[in-house]
Amino acid sequence: MKKILYLLVLIALLLPTVAGCGTASVTTDTVADTTVADTPDTTPDTPTVTTPKDPEIVLPEGERLEKHSYTAVLNDESWAADGIDTTDYDFSGTGTELYQQINLNYKDYTRVYSITEDGVENTYIGTKAFSSLKKLGICGAKVTVDEATKTAAIKIIPLDTKVLSSWKAVAAKEGAFVRFDFTTNAEVDYAVTVTAQKGGGVASSLYTQDDITVSGSDGKYTGVARCTVPYYEGKTLYINICLGGSYTVLASVPLHVTRGDHHTGFQLIFVGDWDLVKDESYFDKFSDVFQNFYPQAYTRWAVRGDETKTVKLRADKTYTGVAYQSGGQITIGVDYLNGGPDKLTIVGHEGTHVIESYGGKLSYGGESTYTDPVTGEKKTAKNWWTENLANYGALRYCHYSYGLKTVDGQVFDVNTNSSLWDWGYGAYADGGKMFIAWLDWNYPTTDKNGDGKISPDEYGVVDLVNYTIKTYGEWFYDNPYDPTSPFNKAFYSASGGAFATAEEARLQYVQDCKSGKYTFKGFRDYKDNFLTENIPGVSDNNLLMRETAVPTGKTNPILAVAVTTGNNLCASATVDRVGAYGSGKNAATNLIDGDLETRYQASRFESLYKFNGIDNDIVIDLGKVMTFNTYTLVSGGMQDNQITKEWEILVSVNGVNFTAVDHQKDNTQGTVSVTFDEVSARYVEIRLYEADSRAGVTRLAEFMIFDLKN
Repeated sequence: MKKILYLLVLIALLLPTVAGCGTASVTTDTVADTTVADTPDTTPDTPTVTTPKDPEIVLPEGERLEKHSYTAVLNDESWAADGIDTTDYDFSGTGTELYQQINLNYKDYTRVYSITEDGVENTYIGTKAFSSLKKLGICGAKVTVDEATKTAAIKIIPLDTKVLSSWKAVAAKEGAFVRFDFTTNAEVDYAVTVTAQKGGGVASSLYTQDDITVSGSDGKYTGVARCTVPYYEGKTLYINICLGGSYTVLASVPLHVTRGDHHTGFQLIFVGDWDLVKDESYFDKFSDVFQNFYPQAYTRWAVRGDETKTVKLRADKTYTGVAYQSGGQITIGVDYLNGGPDKLTIVGHEGTHVIESYGGKLSYGGESTYTDPVTGEKKTAKNWWTENLANYGALRYCHYSYGLKTVDGQVFDVNTNSSLWDWGYGAYADGGKMFIAWLDWNYPTTDKNGDGKISPDEYGVVDLVNYTIKTYGEWFYDNPYDPTSPFNKAFYSASGGAFATAEEARLQYVQDCKSGKYTFKGFRDYKDNFLTENIPGVSDNNLLMRETAVPTGKTNPILAVAVTTGNNLCASATVDRVGAYGSGKNAATNLIDGDLETRYQASRFESLYKFNGIDNDIVIDLGKVMTFNTYTLVSGGMQDNQITKEWEILVSVNGVNFTAVDHQKDNTQGTVSVTFDEVSARYVEIRLYEADSRAGVTRLAEFMIFDLKN
């Protein structure tokens, strides 16, 4: 995060000389940031002064000039302080700065302040002036000292300045970032707050300088509030331009937030070194994953009610690891983010940690030893529950709930892979989350009495363990062998007495996997899915399953002459997501770059192939909903074994629900154009069932979309 340097800029206007006050020249010490008065000029003649004109501001077409004053009442222009000459004052600066300077220089005097507020001069003594002074912008202060009574009379008048000349982009879609530009004729350093009320400084702000970057010079500034904006029904948020450091509000501009795809009440805020992250699409993608995952995991496991609904996602250039969670903030290393594709589901693991918030009551990061009272055998186990539940949260509510966007290796064959049975209760082995998946399948949370409410006595094993940890009054450990611990008593209670310990449950899990009684193919048929349904802004039943994909698109005739010229709607499109990533010169963006000499090339997307037999999956974002009826697909090689054999084209308005419009099989042509029934969509998916005839390697030179009229 770029820190906004604090600068004090004196804005010189003119004021007729106040009777009885001499004229003083003022110099500013830019190191100590204080103002020092020189010896008063004793020349009797009053010089002739020409009032300078404000700099001329040239506005872009369609933008308006908005004048705001540094006043005690925000944006109140009922009074004017024109003609003030800062050289007539002993001090200049913001109200807070003046208070600090004057108290330092006149600490031995009784200080009487005369402060002009909204055109009215009010008198305050001592510290009572601070509440008024801290609201003022750049001001001038003249001090008259009476040594006999040790009194300092301080006259303060705000200086009027045009701050904002124009704004752009002061509307935002819920769940997106606030991006804004402004121009000004006051060269000072700015801080920004976003508040639910006009004139909000730091104390009342939703987002402050830590969450917002403002950069620029020569009066033109660009700002980005890297936060998912909440939607307030019938309310308006405000962007407040403030003086850097003091957060004195100079102007407030309404921020109109429109309802977006997510109105969940949960927020993800981006802080830290995101300017060093190469892939800017991470902002929107992380927000999208978070708004799908976090409401589900929170609804299920935030049983106390005090777990945070606002999560900060920090990119840290100094952190050399992958990610960690602390105090409701997820930190990810910049090098990790820049090191390769698809880091999105890290939000699932670390986000589950945020929701767990066990507060140290569950032993973590070490080992515990249990001595069997009958056999005397000592059994040592690593503290395992915290990390394994986080792994499970990511598996269920990211990998298997978010759709094909995040299927990245989370395919497990519990029937033959023995490493999933006995993982030694390690923190990060895959066996732990599959064991928890088995627990949810066999001992789920259910609404036993049918009243629509879930109480602890209706919890399954996983939820009762989580509840016990959060509500138990003291520290305990998760050793899976000790039947006397609260941890294992939760297993006993929720399993109906079937298991006295977690280890007994694991042994049954192993038997069920070996016998085929339990086979993991996804979560679609789990009885506890109702726990995370009907959440505002989150799609229900978007649960992946391992199954054979069956094309549903109609097979349309291939055009006799391929279409490669005209208004290609992909010319300004982006690649929204891709299953298998092509590196370097073979990147997926080559697919829509308009150049037939480049190509996208990548090996089969193994996870997707294991799920449903699909070699690859590419989704194109046209940027907005468009109408079209034709596409052209150009293979990346003309040899038979390099030509794409079978594919399906699907379309969507929202990027979630797709409808098939065409299916081609047994293709032998390097360039293919197909016309289908006209549709209106923003997203186009290319689903490759057979990328080529040999190794499942995607080789595509170009994909084009047209709207051909009859």
